[in-house]
Amino acid sequence: KLAAGMLELSNLSWRDRETGMADGSAKLPVPEDFSKWRDMLANDARPVEVSIDSKVLSLALLKDWLPAASRIDPRSTGRLQVKVSGTYAAPMIDVVVEARNLRSPEQPKLPPADLTINVTGREGRLSIDGRAVAPDFPAAVMTASMPFRPAEWAENPDLIKSEPISARVDLPRID
Repeated sequence: KLAAGMLELSNLSWRDRETGMADGSAKLPVPEDFSKWRDMLANDARPVEVSIDSKVLSLALLKDWLPAASRIDPRSTGRLQVKVSGTYAAPMIDVVVEARNLRSPEQPKLPPADLTINVTGREGRLSIDGRAVAPDFPAAVMTASMPFRPAEWAENPDLIKSEPISARVDLPRID
């Protein structure tokens, strides 16, 4: 539905033939003049709402979009949740990526691992927290953050290239 400068998408469903992949909804402001989209991103105060939830799926289904997925055992599964609110200039983003039972056919002796990555963007900061765990091994942990300034990036896209990034990966000592 497109009315009053808002695009509303309800009951979104991503399907691959008979397989339901993800469901969601979105409510997005649209500009009257699409040539002024950067100005809208930087200054529009109307609310943005996006919600996408995938099903728990075999990661092998992603090989057409992520060629590296073809190197993952078909028993490995994943799930994605995306929530965006706020405005274009000051969005609040919450993303959760979960991968379970990750296995490599090329390394059959490695135990299966579970991976969870959380991406959070709000109040001027974008943070990523990740954790990989496998049976009988300590967790590998990753954290990263950087400034999150979509309004400034819309007006000056090169600015994102100079943003400082802080990241840390803690890997356990293993054989």
